[in-house]
Amino acid sequence: MLLHTPGFLVLLAPVVILFYAFPKARLGLLAAADAVFYGLPNPAHLVLFLAVSLVTFVGAKAMVPGGEPGTTQGGRGKGAALLFGLALAVNAANLVFFKYALFLTRSLESALGIPLPAAGGFLVKVALPIGISFYTFGLIAYLVDVRRGLLSPVRSFARFWVFVSLFPRLVAGPIARGGDLAPQVEAVGQYRFSADDFGRGLTLLLVGLAKKTVVADTLQPFVDQLFAQGTTLGGSGAWLAAYLFAFQIYFDFSAYSDMAVGVGALLGFRLPQNFRTPYVSSSPSEFWRRWHITLSTWIRDYVYIPLGGSRRGLPRQLANLVLAMTFSGLWHGAGWTFVIWGLYHGVLAALEKAGRSALEAVEGTMKRRRLAGQAGRSGPGPATPLAWAGRALGRIVGVAVCFHLVVIGWVFFRAPDLPVALGLARAMLSPGGWNLAGLGLASAGPGAAATVAVALRLLALVPILYLLHVLEHLARRDGRVLAFWHSRVPAVVRGLAYALVIVLVMTFVQTQQNPFIYSRF
Repeated sequence: MLLHTPGFLVLLAPVVILFYAFPKARLGLLAAADAVFYGLPNPAHLVLFLAVSLVTFVGAKAMVPGGEPGTTQGGRGKGAALLFGLALAVNAANLVFFKYALFLTRSLESALGIPLPAAGGFLVKVALPIGISFYTFGLIAYLVDVRRGLLSPVRSFARFWVFVSLFPRLVAGPIARGGDLAPQVEAVGQYRFSADDFGRGLTLLLVGLAKKTVVADTLQPFVDQLFAQGTTLGGSGAWLAAYLFAFQIYFDFSAYSDMAVGVGALLGFRLPQNFRTPYVSSSPSEFWRRWHITLSTWIRDYVYIPLGGSRRGLPRQLANLVLAMTFSGLWHGAGWTFVIWGLYHGVLAALEKAGRSALEAVEGTMKRRRLAGQAGRSGPGPATPLAWAGRALGRIVGVAVCFHLVVIGWVFFRAPDLPVALGLARAMLSPGGWNLAGLGLASAGPGAAATVAVALRLLALVPILYLLHVLEHLARRDGRVLAFWHSRVPAVVRGLAYALVIVLVMTFVQTQQNPFIYSRF
């Protein structure tokens, strides 16, 4: 069940009321709510999730039977290694079968040049369980942390179930680690109502609703219409499609994260922040410190560092960056477009690292020469306004370049197949592709003729969307704006603002709710 649907909001109200009315029953209430919210659309997927969770819970408990992390007999013996491997294999097999079996079969079919029965048979009919990538990564992280001795196994399956399936974050994250969320579940009965937490949660919930319904869902039909034209788009049309999708996916995904964190706050949980306005980044590495933060840190801790990280020299580090980001692309979707998208970001990360290393080497040499020439002299004077202006200009140029590199990458993420993605990217990078006729957008009405005027209005919308992004960045940069909103703004004014947001959301809400983009992963 998705967070922006009326059904979710209707069921959320009694859960919150009962949560505070019966503190001793909170664990059972949350366990039941998690099962209802996840299982209502498809009970079979709930049974699967419960089974995989039970295997993970039992495996972790058996690895450390005394309940202490890192004990020799439980966490490090051959038996523990076997249990860890079995539980890990069950989680991986669950994800691979439901998400990648058809992709792998069709890729093998294409490589061999012969039809395989499974590619056109039952695998086509297998429905992808919602949120399977998110809960699988959460379960794997829990197993690895227990195995490493970083986390004690959760004592009861009820607590474990609430930890892995907490309904606000289950479908599309954020990916919560056991060290962050499990202790909060353990202490859920002791949590006391906090007006600050509740107000913050309500604010984030409404902000997320507005992002989804007012911005993301409004952009979706134009994005769909543009990408449906495929390689017939000119360079300008391809850029327009990529720009609009860049903002659609940000406002869509960050909306879910805001709502998840907000609903969690309503119930006293502090879920990790998943976005920090990524389009103000000046480098690929900064982008991934701001975009899907919990996935980025998961990839770092459970893929990049185990591969060797930066411990084995620069060439190996560059290869590890490419491999880790390619894995991230494959996590997003079972298709070569996602693999290329991840590889693209891996190459960007490797190029950045190689460039920084070369620059640091040059700067080190120049600094040594400068120090040798200044022996006996006083140190450098204070920074000049010219130096400050140079750094500011460099930051602006870096943000502009990074944003457009990310936008190019989004073409591979959104395009229906690899030939279309490559064709659009080629058109975007072709100097002769920029012309008004290449915008190729039909106006909003059904059956209306193509009009450049509509496309020009959408092009004019791009800087407005970016300005909105920057304003969000300024509002959230240090938390003072939200703190002022909750502590200094009168409750009546806040109530009126919330009411206006609700009216705005109801004005834009569509009869059929569009699912969150990341819910399909």
